[in-house]
Amino acid sequence: MCGAAEVTPAQVGRLSIFTGATLAFMTAFGMLFAADTLSGMMHLPPVALCAIGPAGLAVFAAMVIVCGKERRMLHFRWKWLAFNVPTRRDFVAQSALAVVDVFGAGLALWALLPAAHVGFGEFMTVFSAAMLLGMIGHTSGGVGMFEAAMVFALGGSVQTPDVLAALLAYRAIYFGSACR
Repeated sequence: MCGAAEVTPAQVGRLSIFTGATLAFMTAFGMLFAADTLSGMMHLPPVALCAIGPAGLAVFAAMVIVCGKERRMLHFRWKWLAFNVPTRRDFVAQSALAVVDVFGAGLALWALLPAAHVGFGEFMTVFSAAMLLGMIGHTSGGVGMFEAAMVFALGGSVQTPDVLAALLAYRAIYFGSACR
């Protein structure tokens, strides 16, 4: 699919890093407010998540600071490993657009959950963390890991068959709109 769109492996790699950073930022932010919900999913006590969240936000802030006014290439010891560091303005703008995109996708799934007994902010924290786990799991579209994380994290708030039905409908919308 990427080859037909003339997208290079390097571009896919950069997109993966950027997407991971955005999802990590959203998950870290959510750790400040929904640590109890994420605790079981991440197998860490809420107090640890309350410490990891601000640390993750600090890393994201450092990334913003590292981006300067000019775009530059960051080289490493290995000649094959180099990154284009975007301008601060571009990085912040791309991050904001990515957050809006994730919120839109999350809103679509949240709307599909019948009688969800979970607030939207808490849901978005779970959604972002599940998306990040799906991405780390490196399966196409995060299929399997994402669903398992959502079912596990929302198990106390929404019945499993309802979560699975909503996830199935969400995936039909998600993959159906991507195939056009």
